[in-house]
Amino acid sequence: MTHLPGLAGWNKPALATRLLQPQWHAPVAVLAGAAIFTTGWSRVVLQVHYVSDVLAGWVLGGVWALCTVLIMESISHWRRAARPLHATG
Repeated sequence: MTHLPGLAGWNKPALATRLLQPQWHAPVAVLAGAAIFTTGWSRVVLQVHYVSDVLAGWVLGGVWALCTVLIMESISHWRRAARPLHATG
């Protein structure tokens, strides 16, 4: 069974990248990916979850993170489009 609080916790790196300078995006993504992989793998090795549970959690977490990023980008785009144009002259 996948735990929703765990899913929400792994979205924090995706949200944090919005606050970081672009050169930090790749290192944060690599560290987050390593943490996600090792946590899931440890659950299988410790026989706390089945492999299918961990795979389902990874897929669901990835979809959740993707949706979060897409929504954030849409809001950002919407805010940029809503800014009034400066009058010239």
